[in-house]
Amino acid sequence: MKIKVTFTRIEKILEYIHLNIREPLSLDDLATQSCWSRWQLQRVFQDYTGFSVAQYVKEIKLSQAVEQILSGEQRMLDVAYEFGFNSEISFNRSFKQFFGVTPKCYRVNGLKTGIKTQLTRPVKSSAVNFPAHALYHVRLEHKASFSFKGVPYCIKGLRSPTPDFT
Repeated sequence: MKIKVTFTRIEKILEYIHLNIREPLSLDDLATQSCWSRWQLQRVFQDYTGFSVAQYVKEIKLSQAVEQILSGEQRMLDVAYEFGFNSEISFNRSFKQFFGVTPKCYRVNGLKTGIKTQLTRPVKSSAVNFPAHALYHVRLEHKASFSFKGVPYCIKGLRSPTPDFT
């Protein structure tokens, strides 16, 4: 039995962005790929994902650049050019705006934090019903260790056959 997978235009655009993330991605190119006008693409993309096209592309580029930065094998200028930034200055400015620190400070800290993953459609599960049009992303963060204390017995929640909220 074959499962038929259907893609919306936005999912096709997201796939195109992810496959070509290291290439210069202009709004005109993405509009051509989507068969929408620039205005329509921006409007639909924002409604569907919650991000502007430019914001999404920039955040994914910066998140993927983190691997290159942490490896320390390339100069910052080379990383900037690899991900389509015109200069090291513009890369540093965008990086600091998104991550809160410069790429060099990020490398020194050595923690993968603030990284945004690509938007994906959630896997269907019998336990959770996601809306048909839903897309989700995960953002990797780091927090210092802390203690967590809880109750020593099982609480039966809303989806339990016998809910108990006491």
